[in-house]
Amino acid sequence: MNFLALNEFAAITVDAKHVYGVKLKRNGKKLLLKNMAALPRTDGALSRMAGELKIDSAVALVISAVVPDGQFFCCSTLELPPKELRSALQFELPRHLPVLPENCIFNAALLPDKEQMQARVWAMPGKNLDELLFELRHNSLFPDAVIHPLQAITANMTQFAVYLPDYNGNFYWRNNGYAQCPVQKELLNQPLLAFLQQEIVVEDNVASTVFTDTMLPALLLANYAAANEFAKSQRALNLLLPDKLRAKRYRVWLKIAAILLCLSVMNFAVLKFRTVWRNHAAVSLVENEINSLNSKSKVLQNSLNSREKKAKEMQKAVDSGLFTEEIAEDWAKFAELIPDSTLVSSIKWQNDKVNMSIQTTSELNIPELLAQYKRYKVTVANQGSRGTIQQMELVLEPAEAE
Repeated sequence: MNFLALNEFAAITVDAKHVYGVKLKRNGKKLLLKNMAALPRTDGALSRMAGELKIDSAVALVISAVVPDGQFFCCSTLELPPKELRSALQFELPRHLPVLPENCIFNAALLPDKEQMQARVWAMPGKNLDELLFELRHNSLFPDAVIHPLQAITANMTQFAVYLPDYNGNFYWRNNGYAQCPVQKELLNQPLLAFLQQEIVVEDNVASTVFTDTMLPALLLANYAAANEFAKSQRALNLLLPDKLRAKRYRVWLKIAAILLCLSVMNFAVLKFRTVWRNHAAVSLVENEINSLNSKSKVLQNSLNSREKKAKEMQKAVDSGLFTEEIAEDWAKFAELIPDSTLVSSIKWQNDKVNMSIQTTSELNIPELLAQYKRYKVTVANQGSRGTIQQMELVLEPAEAE
């Protein structure tokens, strides 16, 4: 998630007696201090603080608290995904902690350092954080992260001393390590507070006394929530927060992401269906065209076969010498012999023979009439009648064949 998309950032810190809070708003390159508050730690104090700061789901909220037996250290690591980073830091815990807490839980903030990353780790017994988590749940607060104030030190603050007596006792933090406090502890935070005063613009209605040691943890947290480092460390920082206590905007955005994913899947399915349907329609059209062409091809092939057969028959007739000019005159004489009431339905040549089918209503003796045609000897191969119509199959053989 990109927290630069948010414009307001709030922080709440909790110690044994008080609850402190500040709210910042992005104003160009500067941060504007919109509100601050300090309340005694009583039942419902966190809820009242959220009301004082006007915190809603559009505000990035970071919370810190003094957790008994909590320990803080810094170590070098590689830039790894959250799961691998967690495993790597678990191996570092025994090297940096004098005593490994029972049921140890931890989170980490990452800070670039030359070729490696500096992991600032906050570790504690799991049961000691339960009181804060119960209080957050009881007051209906859903923070973006629960972190140690020293994890909020950005890259441009590492040279400053940070003295947090409620967290670190007689030690102060500087350049990624602890050092023994001098006698005049009250002056340790002055350079850091002066730096924050230059970075944060105070609204007229907000007390300028916000830049004090007591408000320093809250100022650090709110400033960190607005920084790029917070977005980069978000997954590693969230290791302490149960899913049910994480900011509601996560769940809203996850629902939106799920809806968008479903819509994307549906859109892909619709597009895929349309593509398949268009392809199916195109294939069906092509198949229909192919079937139509096959049908036409068969018709043409049959027609061609029939024509080839007739052409072969004609060629045989031509080869047999039956279509000379002299023979044509003979056939004309043959036609004159046939009565007008006679229909020649077919003529087929088989070598020198001619098979002829005729139908007639004449009572004349057709074979006797055709016997006058001297070129061929006419015989009746088959004869029948249907009513007044006589049907005859004649065979004409060249007279020379007698």
